[in-house]
Amino acid sequence: MVVGVLERTMGAYAPCGSSGAVALSNLPAPAWALLTGELIMGTWGTDVFQNDSGADAVIEILKSTHPAALIGAWFDDAVENDYKHRTEAAVASAAVLDYFLNGTVYSGYFSEPYFSADVKRFAYYANEHRTKMKALRGRAVEVLQSIVDQSTDDWQTPEQYVEWKANVTAVIDRLR
Repeated sequence: MVVGVLERTMGAYAPCGSSGAVALSNLPAPAWALLTGELIMGTWGTDVFQNDSGADAVIEILKSTHPAALIGAWFDDAVENDYKHRTEAAVASAAVLDYFLNGTVYSGYFSEPYFSADVKRFAYYANEHRTKMKALRGRAVEVLQSIVDQSTDDWQTPEQYVEWKANVTAVIDRLR
């Protein structure tokens, strides 16, 4: 959950008993947005992880002992249920797959100290199930292409929609 990110982040930057204030610039986008109240309809950006459902999905996947099964479940859920938060979770899940299979670096995720233990756990279990992770590549492309094809311009500005679509399309292209 996003709260978990905030708690880990707060712990990383201001441990219990610390009298120092946490600089907002040191926090990842989810925590910063929660603290400043700048969430608009649960979204704070056009990147593949910059929404509540995507952030929640990433954290669940990173903590899972069966990441391939969970990623596959997010894909199935997006296809079976046409709710925006389901598709956001599927997009983020595909980006996690892109990270694992292609080594794609997403700024603020997978490399930051507050994710290090989760990333190590994920790498261990993902490697244990490498064949299953690789098998999800085609399904990810199929699901994300369907999401892009059915998406609508429901962003605050047309530019945001174009940025989001380009970000999702880039994930599709890397997974092909």
